[in-house]
Amino acid sequence: MVPVEVKIKRLPKNLKKEVEDFVDFLLEKKYKRRSRKPKLDWIGGLKEFKCQYTALELQMKANEWIAKRFNLDFDDAYQYSAAKNRDLQLVSFDKDFNDTDINRKEPHEIEN
Repeated sequence: MVPVEVKIKRLPKNLKKEVEDFVDFLLEKKYKRRSRKPKLDWIGGLKEFKCQYTALELQMKANEWIAKRFNLDFDDAYQYSAAKNRDLQLVSFDKDFNDTDINRKEPHEIEN
């Protein structure tokens, strides 16, 4: 089988540009962040705490609640929150994430 690089070198200049454009399209399609409308079902859900905590303190408190719920340490809870809130894939060797509701993958399981 002839390597793709060799095949591309054989193409005329105008077709090489088409190949480059197509590769850019594929990369953009693969890595494009899915946009989604924000869910607003949480509005008012923490109003009972607004007099007790600042926004930053409440964010830290939420991280503590997540850590306690899934038995995670602080930085794992933070990574969990970031992945969950942004609909991201969690990639880690840390098996502590196996007890959460996010599907963890190890680096070797990710497509290159």
